[in-house]
Amino acid sequence: MIIERGSEWNKWDLHYHVFKTHLNCDFREDEAEYLKEINASDIAAYGITDYFTADQQIKIIEDYKKKYPKSRKKLFVNVEFRLDLNVSGEKGGHVNAHIIFDDALGADKIKSFINSLDTTMTNTNEVCVKVSELKSVNDFQSATIKIDEIKDHLKNTFGKEKPYLLVFAGSGYGSIRPDPSKRNQSLAVQYDKCADFFFANKKSRNYFLDINNDGKSSRRYEGSIPKASVVGSDYHGDNSQSQLSHYTWIKADLSFSGLSQIMFEPADRVRLESEKPDKKSAYQVIDYVSFSQIVGGETHLKKIPFNANLNSIIGGRSNGKSTLTNSIAQALKNPRFVPKKPGEVDGMYTFDSEDFQVHWKDNEISDSREVEFLPQDFMIKIAEYENTRNNLVEKIVAKNVSKYQFVQDYKKSIENNRRKINELLGERKERIDALSNQVKPEGDEAGVLKEIDNLSKKIKKQEAENKVSNTIVERYTHADSEIKDKREQERIVTANLEELKNVSEQSVINIPQISSLEDHEFENLLRQEFNKFKDESNTKWHSINQKLIDKQNKKKRDLQNNINGIENSEDFIKGKSLMLKLQELNNLNTQLDQEQQNLDAIIRFNKLQSEEQQKILQINQEIKKNFLNYKTFRDDLQSKFIESPNSKIKIAIKFHPNTFESKIDYLNGRNQTNNQFIDDFNQNPENQANRLFEINNLSFNRHKSMNDLISDVFSNVWYSFSYSLKYEEDEFSEMSQGKKAFVILTLILDFSKDKKPVIIDQPEDSLDNRSIYVELTKYLKKTKRERQIILVTHNPNVVVGADTENVIVANQNSFETPNLNNIRFDYVNGPLENSFKKKSSCFLRKKGIREHVIEILEGGNAAFEMREHKYNLGR
Repeated sequence: MIIERGSEWNKWDLHYHVFKTHLNCDFREDEAEYLKEINASDIAAYGITDYFTADQQIKIIEDYKKKYPKSRKKLFVNVEFRLDLNVSGEKGGHVNAHIIFDDALGADKIKSFINSLDTTMTNTNEVCVKVSELKSVNDFQSATIKIDEIKDHLKNTFGKEKPYLLVFAGSGYGSIRPDPSKRNQSLAVQYDKCADFFFANKKSRNYFLDINNDGKSSRRYEGSIPKASVVGSDYHGDNSQSQLSHYTWIKADLSFSGLSQIMFEPADRVRLESEKPDKKSAYQVIDYVSFSQIVGGETHLKKIPFNANLNSIIGGRSNGKSTLTNSIAQALKNPRFVPKKPGEVDGMYTFDSEDFQVHWKDNEISDSREVEFLPQDFMIKIAEYENTRNNLVEKIVAKNVSKYQFVQDYKKSIENNRRKINELLGERKERIDALSNQVKPEGDEAGVLKEIDNLSKKIKKQEAENKVSNTIVERYTHADSEIKDKREQERIVTANLEELKNVSEQSVINIPQISSLEDHEFENLLRQEFNKFKDESNTKWHSINQKLIDKQNKKKRDLQNNINGIENSEDFIKGKSLMLKLQELNNLNTQLDQEQQNLDAIIRFNKLQSEEQQKILQINQEIKKNFLNYKTFRDDLQSKFIESPNSKIKIAIKFHPNTFESKIDYLNGRNQTNNQFIDDFNQNPENQANRLFEINNLSFNRHKSMNDLISDVFSNVWYSFSYSLKYEEDEFSEMSQGKKAFVILTLILDFSKDKKPVIIDQPEDSLDNRSIYVELTKYLKKTKRERQIILVTHNPNVVVGADTENVIVANQNSFETPNLNNIRFDYVNGPLENSFKKKSSCFLRKKGIREHVIEILEGGNAAFEMREHKYNLGR
């Protein structure tokens, strides 16, 4: 089963001579072999050609259809004429003109036109010879015809209808473009204006498209319009076999209407190259989708095919346009798809079919492949929200490895610089903490030096006044030692007296416990004897103890007298006075030593403080130096990064300063000085940060300090960046909403290097009409060469202006617009050139695609007229 996908690239050979052509015939095989070769070739459409006649072409085409009734090849009648005038002036250089007829045109109509033509040849009666009267080879070689003769009879025969295409040779022998030095320019222009397109080689293509050697627009004459160049084989038989490789790729429906589209899209619909144009990877092209619909218990499988280029889905309101694209996005698990939930306004409608499948060109059914899905109002939302827009632009930029590397390098430089500054801030804090933790010695250096001087003077004076006698010192030392010895003896005697006192109060003998005896008398006698003995013993002990006490007291008195005698001696008194003075001198020396140590400590402390402060100052300078690197990094990125996908749209880096209050909140609201500092900082963060170490008049909230401020200022990056957009030198922020949305769409379509399919739902809802026709259509036409586009639209300027290859018409079943088998949603598809009207019970099948576009899309007819008006102006 053949699936129609609208306008597709096929090989066309519109200059292929008929079997038994009247001139230069070199066919050795029979007609059957001729037809077999045509059927077996990969050429999809032929212009079966002969000179001045259509009889043989008509017969051959009829014979082919009978022999190969299932063939989809298109065979057109091509009649080749030799014009009477010569653009070059060279002998035999008459211009060749061809008429290719609509294959739907009746044979009698073609023959009637041909037979009505007069050649420039005359018979013996001086009457012009009719084309139908040409018989011999010489007749066909000699015959010429006036261009006005052809034009007048075309008008007389077909009226306002145009079931033909007039084609001139545009290069080579018999063309309108010989050597410029030999060209009759006015005649060449006259023929050029008559032509619908040209048989011309690749070298002449740009000339007829009004493009110069630099690829810029350049009219070939005043009022010229671009026209297509088509290569044909000019095949005449066996001796011209090599010419069979000469063909043209034409993107069109295999019909005369399809061929006619090259008049309106001469550059985009025609390619003169060996390989198939606009070739895309099969895994990046959706081939068709399928899903089931149940009607009356019967299941109907629906397949909707897609073209590899631009597919435009049209239809009335609620007829299943967005439902189709939403279902594709849902099936492919696209992150931008939002399911419709019961009772909620937001969300996207999809088909009530569990077997909806996306079939890819490589015959895979995959739900993991990506598409770029742009739902309704997507561009508006992106345009409105800067963060969302910035993320989108960054994703696009990231795909340009060389440019995005600048961004990555910037981020890496920022992070490394921030890490370095934080390390310096950490070292600074450690040194400040170490300074504050150092214990300052008592006093100050000047005071301690003064004290040392005073002590030194006192010591010097003491030494001068007290010359020491060794004899006095020796005697004093001996006496002092003797006193110490006697005082020790006195201490021992005192201890002895204390002990004697203690024992004197105690009984010497204790009476033993006497048991109760039966002999009471004896018991009493025994007790009396014991008591008597006790009293006698205690009396005797007290006498002894008193004698001992008296002896020790005498010894103590003697010792005290000796001590007093020594202390009152002249040697001791002199010696003691001298020793006191020596002790004062020793104390002064000790005090001097202590003050000297204190001075050393103060000097060390001051030196350490100075060194640490110097290191802190150096760190401060390093911090400021590194902080200024941020500006260097910004300037470097801005100078390197200007991304321009084309001459109109540019992406650049734009830096935004972060406000002081957004990162530090303990300074504001305190006083005018603080407020002025904040204002200055917001104006120029680098300048204010550079003088931060010298500022000392700020006040702080929340127990913060100047060091906290320094740390917080320098540890932050005070600029963030976003991507700025310009279109035709207009700043994005100054554009209208519609133009902003168009720029976003352009970024996605034109800037991205993605090749995956893109699905766009009603972009015109976000854009103004001028943007749609002039800009959007241009980008759609360019982008569809690189990636498949599936577009939902209700604007005819998009469908027609972008030359949609496959128009998909959607319809929801109703009484007025019934579908085949009454399925709820039905679709037909085909190219813009598909045009017909017929009776049918099915709404979609009553008319062709062109008629649906005109009926469904307001302004559809005007869009077609605008497209075709450009061509008619050129004629």
